Amino acid sequence: MNLMQKDKKIKLSQVAEFLGAKIELKGNPDCFITGIDPIDDARDGSLSFVNNPKYLKCIDATAASAVIVNEKDVEQLRDCGKSLIISKDAYRDFQKIHLFFYEAKQ
Repeated sequence: MNLMQKDKKIKLSQVAEFLGAKIELKGNPDCFITGIDPIDDARDGSLSFVNNPKYLKCIDATAASAVIVNEKDVEQLRDCGKSLIISKDAYRDFQKIHLFFYEAKQ
């Protein structure tokens, strides 16, 4: 199955609302998220996620506009300079937002 990116953009605050997650902002809640990318390939407008604590150190270096992180990891990120979406399950929420941006190509 191939995936095709939909022509969508959504405000960061709306992403958090869509996921039912808390948001901890270091940036603009009205910035537009235009896609999702791995943390090391992200660009401005990207949303990424970190599910494994060993990658938390990558958050400050990523170009992503925001990162979905697990609630249990938030204390380690208090000095982080990124907008964070705080999730009970970052991987699950990343999958949910992935479906928003991509659709199966038949």
